Amino acid sequence: SDAVLAEWGAAPPPAAATPGDGQRPLAGVRVIDLSSFIAGPVVSRHLAMLGAEVTKVEPPTGDPFRAIGPPFLSWNQGKKSVALDLTTDEGQATLHRMATDADAVIENFRPGVSERLGCDPATLRQVNPDLVFLSSPGYGFDESMAAKPAFDPLVQALGGFMAAQGGMAEPGDGAEPVFLSAPVHDVTTPTVGAFGVVMGLHRRLQTGEGQHIHTSLAQSTMVAQAAEYTRFEGRPPTALGGFDYPGSPGNTWEDTEDGPVWTDGDLSVPVEVRGLTGSELAEDNGLVTEHPTEAFGPLVVFGQLVGGAGPAPAPDPILVDLGDEIGAEYSGEW
Repeated sequence: SDAVLAEWGAAPPPAAATPGDGQRPLAGVRVIDLSSFIAGPVVSRHLAMLGAEVTKVEPPTGDPFRAIGPPFLSWNQGKKSVALDLTTDEGQATLHRMATDADAVIENFRPGVSERLGCDPATLRQVNPDLVFLSSPGYGFDESMAAKPAFDPLVQALGGFMAAQGGMAEPGDGAEPVFLSAPVHDVTTPTVGAFGVVMGLHRRLQTGEGQHIHTSLAQSTMVAQAAEYTRFEGRPPTALGGFDYPGSPGNTWEDTEDGPVWTDGDLSVPVEVRGLTGSELAEDNGLVTEHPTEAFGPLVVFGQLVGGAGPAPAPDPILVDLGDEIGAEYSGEW
């Protein structure tokens, strides 16, 4: 403790900001989001929650997940959107103009795709060497896996989640794998990725240099199962689930007259079968917010995920064409 006090000085630490003071820590930061589907776009959704100005770049046909409708709006809250054909010189030139004034770029292409589209770190750093660049391919930079699809359920199967949830100790033991309806990797990957971008921006403040950060769905399965993947002598076997797995003794659920209840030792809570949406807990803590939309009417989406970082951003309009606006903003000599 003496060494720590000597390093930090005897003065008390500064008072923390008042909870809910509305500060937006990433105000003024500009982010280009080249990603699609879920795990990539949610990275910049988190950054938008912190106040960053995010422009989502989509192909002329749009992000494939636009077809899903309302969930797409939730994954892309707080963003502008522009359609650019990065297979053309014109589209790449517009992106390069945008990159001159950006702070961070996010992409989740398969290995080799960003180079073909002129949006890889080496190319974009020729116009802006200070960029913080996040790459988030499904299986990392292993080119032997580049052609294989990488969606959350596939990585659940590959990473061991389905086997553990289904209770499969060994292949052929009679148990069956169970799919987790919560997209574990699509949640973990953007959380880790957003943290990496923020740390990259912090490092740039200290050194003046950009940074290339990378994560992947494959890395996320390691993060989420850190305890299960840890090996040591005498390690007890990994706890296994099973179809309709009720839990373990003392940590399980049971039916009561008032509905299902989860018990953890001497504590118990009712099982909310529809999640927190519409519950008093969600409303009292701003966990959800309602926005009007033309296509779907009133839409309930995430509230502010970081207390004190300002209000939650509105959903991205389902059909948005900011091509002219972006073109005017980034036109001219550069």
